[in-house]
Amino acid sequence: MRRFTKYPSNYVQASEDIDAAVNIEAERAISKYDSIRDLIGEDEWYYIEDYILNGDDNYSFDDILYTKKGWDAYCAWKMKEHGLKPSITTSTRIKAARYLRGC
Repeated sequence: MRRFTKYPSNYVQASEDIDAAVNIEAERAISKYDSIRDLIGEDEWYYIEDYILNGDDNYSFDDILYTKKGWDAYCAWKMKEHGLKPSITTSTRIKAARYLRGC
């Protein structure tokens, strides 16, 4: 005896649609940030990823680029944890922020 004869195929299709939408959004985010990664440089990107994952404050990458508070928190963390100032210039931050706003 089979139950829900109509539902399994509909459910599978809906799941696949959701998975596809999630994958598309993930790909967009990856490609968006890969372009910024090239602009900022691999070394600084490593520190930013470390800060976002392990920093004292919970600021996103966008916060670091767009807000003084996020930028200052990142700078303070990098100096405290690694004894280094960020190697991102103000003009690079502006370029990255402009790029992100355009995506």
